[in-house]
Amino acid sequence: MPLSSDLKALYKSVVIIIIIAVDDGDGDIVRVCSVPGPPSSVYFPEVTETSVRIAWSEPREPNGVITGYRVAYSLRSSRTLTMSDDSVSAARRDYRVTGLASYQHYLFTVTAKTQSGWGAEEFVVVYTVSFRSEFVHC
Repeated sequence: MPLSSDLKALYKSVVIIIIIAVDDGDGDIVRVCSVPGPPSSVYFPEVTETSVRIAWSEPREPNGVITGYRVAYSLRSSRTLTMSDDSVSAARRDYRVTGLASYQHYLFTVTAKTQSGWGAEEFVVVYTVSFRSEFVHC
């Protein structure tokens, strides 16, 4: 199998982090940070028929100081993502989305940012429904 095929197979399960050290001209080595890994522990503490609150933890590999987060979502059947404004504070680790369609699957992504840029996305799916227990069968 060619190397490019091997890398494509790894793309979905491996985050490659590159750290570059450069000489600043005065003989000092300066470490240049990489973008962050994906946010961790992404979940939906609140779900209704038309809104959700998504929450997450800081990336396990922040690779610098986290300066903000971005949330994007779409109907799972759609290819068009709706982006949050990209100023979700680094101190905030949740985001509420309203105006969703009832009884639909939505794909959400959460991405962290450092001074080096936007990092890897974490993907999660949620189903908009008022009572989750109506889908629990014994």
